[in-house]
Amino acid sequence: EPIGRRREQESLLDVLRRTKANGVVFISGDVHWGELSILKPDGLYPLHDVTSSGLTETWPSIEPNANRFGDPVRENNFGLIEIDWEQKDPALSLQLIDVKGTVRVKKEVKLSELQAK
Repeated sequence: EPIGRRREQESLLDVLRRTKANGVVFISGDVHWGELSILKPDGLYPLHDVTSSGLTETWPSIEPNANRFGDPVRENNFGLIEIDWEQKDPALSLQLIDVKGTVRVKKEVKLSELQAK
């Protein structure tokens, strides 16, 4: 991982710690595959990143990711985040779905799990 990227990540994590930001979930793309990553930084709750890209293209290789939850989705895919506000502790459903409509990766997260310490 390039040093500049590490510095940028630490800077962002420091902002989240300092502001005690709650309920942060990242969405990203432009890597030509889909994946769900969970980073567990010191002094913060687990940070989830839903990466979806490849509605029209796929990529022959996928970068290693020690924070990946489940399998990457090589085939064309899209991401979906649903929030069930009806529950006492609202639940987020983080999903990656292929173009056939099959849910390939899914993780349920309670809002209470995304709270600053």
